[in-house]
Amino acid sequence: MKHTKKILSLSKRETKTFDERFIKLSEEIGEIAVAILQSRNLKGTTKTKSEIKENILEEICDSIIILLSLASYHKFTENQINEMVAKKLKKWESRLKK
Repeated sequence: MKHTKKILSLSKRETKTFDERFIKLSEEIGEIAVAILQSRNLKGTTKTKSEIKENILEEICDSIIILLSLASYHKFTENQINEMVAKKLKKWESRLKK
């Protein structure tokens, strides 16, 4: 991902513990859930469909940033993350071919 290096760099300056970061991730996942409910008219909102869609993307990106911050906490490098993502993508792709 284009911004992985910057996220990992900023994460090194983050003072939150691993547990605090994980709790923040849980909060962001909950916000994605709320936005999805809004998109399906299962939760009241004054937002337009376009605003809801934008909010879903925003919360997904927040979650990606926090996930990378969790990886940074354990000092995984950009290369290690990219290698693991490639491995997991290969596994996913092979499962989809069946």
